[in-house]
Amino acid sequence: MFFTFPSFEYVVPPELKQAGETRWRTFEHIGQGFFVAVMRLSDDPPEHRRTLLVTWDSDLVHMLESPKIAATLHSLHYLSPWQDGAGEPLCREVREIWRGVDRDADDVEVIIFKTADGTAFCGQDAIPVPPSVQQKSLLATIGAR
Repeated sequence: MFFTFPSFEYVVPPELKQAGETRWRTFEHIGQGFFVAVMRLSDDPPEHRRTLLVTWDSDLVHMLESPKIAATLHSLHYLSPWQDGAGEPLCREVREIWRGVDRDADDVEVIIFKTADGTAFCGQDAIPVPPSVQQKSLLATIGAR
């Protein structure tokens, strides 16, 4: 999750912002790991990039599957120092995202992330992939859509 205070709002003149839009100068990350995704929207010129910070893996998958996304150019996964157990922040490049099922949990859907170094994990908290999880379909190859 991300958290901020009203004093960190970046005030934009009403004529320059979209309805309901709020911009922030600063926010704090609290809790779980998160993803940074650099994407290009279908309606944007090729040189226009959008950088999104996403805390839930299901939200990232929803964005990847949206017809509004022309390409996912880059994706990183970040764990806070207290989460990885080593006292150091952990940041890894995500290259593939898979949909799978956990056979030991009534075939509940699982999202599997594969990093540039070959590591695979589940969810925003980077849980090791249990042996009961079976890959079903490739959702995205990052950098090639």
